Amino acid sequence: MPKLRTSPTIRSDREITGRIKYGMSINGYSNNDMALSAHVSRSTWFDRLKNPEGFTLAELRRISQKLRMPLEVILGAAPIEQQKIS
Repeated sequence: MPKLRTSPTIRSDREITGRIKYGMSINGYSNNDMALSAHVSRSTWFDRLKNPEGFTLAELRRISQKLRMPLEVILGAAPIEQQKIS
């Protein structure tokens, strides 16, 4: 059976998770650090990463502040700017 095309919703969810994980790796934050800053339990944090539509606006704002990444970038409305290496 051929593989089906990924729906835009699933693709968007994966991009949000990917941008959060990218910010975590760049800043050196662990899942525990992020759960604390989002004011959720560790298990809820992992559930949110699996199902990003469950994030509340308040949680996303706290994540945005912790990662020093605009909310628009996390949601995919703005591109992630590349750092110029001098």
